[in-house]
Amino acid sequence: KQEHTTMSEQQPLYRDQRGCGGEHVIWEGTTWPCVLSPCCCSTTHWRISNLRVDFTHGCCGNTMDTLELSSVVDMRFQRSCFQLCCGRGTITIYSGDVTSPVLQLTTFGTESVFKDLKKAWTEARNPVATMRE
Repeated sequence: KQEHTTMSEQQPLYRDQRGCGGEHVIWEGTTWPCVLSPCCCSTTHWRISNLRVDFTHGCCGNTMDTLELSSVVDMRFQRSCFQLCCGRGTITIYSGDVTSPVLQLTTFGTESVFKDLKKAWTEARNPVATMRE
């Protein structure tokens, strides 16, 4: 199952700063798979933290999934020339998760989200090394 979005309704709702450990939100927002999605109640709501990616999708948000960052195998950030001019980009997350092996998030401001997500992924893969720093 591949989630690909092409439109975005919102900028991130909030971005928490790293506290005294625990979970913190990197990005939260809503995307649409196509232009007519809001009319069909088909949006994807994302909540990306330093521990997991939670997303609600489908008609009227009837499906909720969670992807633990520890199960992520690889990530990629890409954008076309048009996306570059508009400040958009696509983050692709590859995981070992059976229900969500590939996730794609296309929206505004994804370059900084990708950098924060990559750092969180590195910490999730090797928590002992990051505790020493």
